[in-house]
Amino acid sequence: MDARIHAAAGKPTRQANGFVSHDARDTVALEDPSGNRLSISAMFPLLDAALNWSSTPSPSSSVDQSAGRFVLITDVVRADGSFLLHHFIGRHLRIEEGPGWNVVLVGLAQAFNHYLLIGKKLGVNLTSYERKGRFAFLDGLSNVRAASGPFANTNAKGPTSIQQSAKRYPDVQNLFANILAAVSSRVQDGSKPCIVIDDLTMLLYSGAPLVDLLTFISSLNAYVGQHNGCLVVLVHNDTSSGDVRQAAMCKSLSHLADYVLEVQGLESGATQGLHGQLTLGRGPPLNDTSFSPHVLHYRLADAGVQFFKKGYSTGVL
Repeated sequence: MDARIHAAAGKPTRQANGFVSHDARDTVALEDPSGNRLSISAMFPLLDAALNWSSTPSPSSSVDQSAGRFVLITDVVRADGSFLLHHFIGRHLRIEEGPGWNVVLVGLAQAFNHYLLIGKKLGVNLTSYERKGRFAFLDGLSNVRAASGPFANTNAKGPTSIQQSAKRYPDVQNLFANILAAVSSRVQDGSKPCIVIDDLTMLLYSGAPLVDLLTFISSLNAYVGQHNGCLVVLVHNDTSSGDVRQAAMCKSLSHLADYVLEVQGLESGATQGLHGQLTLGRGPPLNDTSFSPHVLHYRLADAGVQFFKKGYSTGVL
């Protein structure tokens, strides 16, 4: 998905149906058939509906349905799930009702320019939101083992000890403190925090102890729960890799999450016009009885993604 959007240029290719949405399918694009630019609130409506979310709070409640939720996204090598991160980033930035949301993106897999370019393709200018104080980017990719950046101990009074300087894995305790510092400086007006991590597996690969990572996510989850925020975390879940720690991390996180979104290849293998399937599952903490777990198919395009209810894509009809 990322490579397709990153490399795309010019107007998106229009389907014969003119990017229409039917009851059984939902099409996401940058322009409607009349050439009008779509806002992020008009994108991914089938996904939000599947989660029983709405970008506009209901008349009976002023709380967005994503408030206080932990969304875990898992993907595999042949089905990249990062396109969902861009949806959650844009979705929360574009909500204007009430005090709104502030997004803190922890980039462990890509540099800021990557997210900036894709955001522009989707009509979300991250630089503009950053100037407004509603978006912050923590560059973990460039500073994963550095003494500066999001892993640095900003409260240190003097030189780091020999033991600290010799540490060969990222200090997630310092990362947690710096995330909270970035969030707290932006939510003083009553706005809600949305913390997005792309992706946690990079810290595991860098040598961070599994117990530290689980404590890190548990602490962030508790924080967003207390502040009506939203936590979105991407992890890899390739069972064929044989990595016991990776499998244990995914299993443990799935027990903490409210929603588990599994991005996978198609069960039937390659199908013309489809690139994979998205399984929406319920985590143990979720008490929303109106949410029904199910599966969506998706197709990646140059300027977005199309979702289909299972069995309704033209590629399988």
